[in-house]
Amino acid sequence: MGFEDGEAERANFSKRQSMNIQGDVVKADVISDGSLEEEPVEQHVTVDDDQEVLEGRARNTSDLKTSINILKSYMGSGLLGLPYAFKEGGVLGSLIIMPILGVISVHCMFILVKTKQTLVSEGHKHLITYGDIANHCYNRIGEYLVNLMLMFTQFGFCCVYVVYVSENLENFVPKLEFWELVILWMPVFILLSFIRTMKVLAVVSVLAILAIMSSVIILLVASVEQIVDIMQDSTLDFTVDWFVEWKTVMVMLGMAVYAYEGIGLVLPCETAIKNPSHFTPVLLISLILATLNYIIVGIIPYLAFGAETCDIVTSNLCDYANENDSHVWGVLTNVVTIALIFAIAGTYPLQLFVVTDIIEAWMFKPGRLSRKCKVWKENGVRTALVLSSGVVAIVVPDFSTLLSLIGSIGSSSLQFIFPPLLYLKVRWNKTNIILKSILILYALMGLAVGILGTLQTIMQIINDPQSCSCKLTV
Repeated sequence: MGFEDGEAERANFSKRQSMNIQGDVVKADVISDGSLEEEPVEQHVTVDDDQEVLEGRARNTSDLKTSINILKSYMGSGLLGLPYAFKEGGVLGSLIIMPILGVISVHCMFILVKTKQTLVSEGHKHLITYGDIANHCYNRIGEYLVNLMLMFTQFGFCCVYVVYVSENLENFVPKLEFWELVILWMPVFILLSFIRTMKVLAVVSVLAILAIMSSVIILLVASVEQIVDIMQDSTLDFTVDWFVEWKTVMVMLGMAVYAYEGIGLVLPCETAIKNPSHFTPVLLISLILATLNYIIVGIIPYLAFGAETCDIVTSNLCDYANENDSHVWGVLTNVVTIALIFAIAGTYPLQLFVVTDIIEAWMFKPGRLSRKCKVWKENGVRTALVLSSGVVAIVVPDFSTLLSLIGSIGSSSLQFIFPPLLYLKVRWNKTNIILKSILILYALMGLAVGILGTLQTIMQIINDPQSCSCKLTV
């Protein structure tokens, strides 16, 4: 993005943007007591013994808290789509893709941090956010592209959320069509979008994480029981693709990239950690744990439900309850579904925050409108964005398809294309030919994932539309 009213305005927006909301939680600067501050106080903090950097906040976050903040960002809605992603990629294909993506993601995060540190050491102390670095390296066009992809992914998350809550609400309001449920949600999301304080939304974010993790635990318990039943009953067999599902493996790749997209968190966490030299091992350990979590959550439900694995994971819980004629599992399914509906709906404005922040900064320059007029116009923009997300949800009413599209187009750019290009721009003369080749390969891979993943997802929409639904009978 660009401001025409001077560098002071850009710096002010950069502070606000450092409280990025990506994935499914508030990826915000967390101070030592865990609270969120909307207006960080500028402080000079020491990066090493002889260098001070204007970071906009103190380095006072412990290694453990930094690791927790990183891990929380990988506990979002992408986690709920992983069993279906494994179905699309096959067991072997998925087990190969997930660790490789994890390694490349960590490396891209490292090189983005190294790019920032290099620029700061050269005296560019005002560079704090992803967009700041892109602006420095490639002028306004770089910042425009980063913010465009950021807005695309965040708006995409909003569309995913509309699909998710509408599909799950069908279990409780079966007489209404999907598009009618989407329309029913629109007033709720419009009112939520008018919330302007992050402190309220941060509480909802924590509750959403707890709801998602509780749901995953319940799903894993049901999956393990189903696997045990299959192994003990000679008439049953695993209905999984043990190797690679070539027809849809790029869809799986797009969904996996969506799940791994967390690079917007890395700079705020590196800025806040008390001991900067510890950031590399903290990030590495956190991403290893996240990758193991992704593999477990992906493969166990897929082994249990096989070809019947749904993109909306609660549908498989519903099927499991019906097949076992279990009232307990029926109650658990309803609890999980309701909890996720409220959690996802409550975090919708979190995802919209970055989009509205960027658009409103473009449209409404300070001092040009009265406060009352500005608020009404901002609410008009937010209403239009919410209604647009509803239209997209009606046109593409498929949870996994939207995940794959967002991952293929937006997340792959932010995660794999931009970091190598920024690093090479800053450190070209200091980089050996091997690392140059690796980074160019990352960028080309991100481009290939974007193109092929998008094409394969669109072909799946056209040729093989899939929909899972389940009504409890117990």
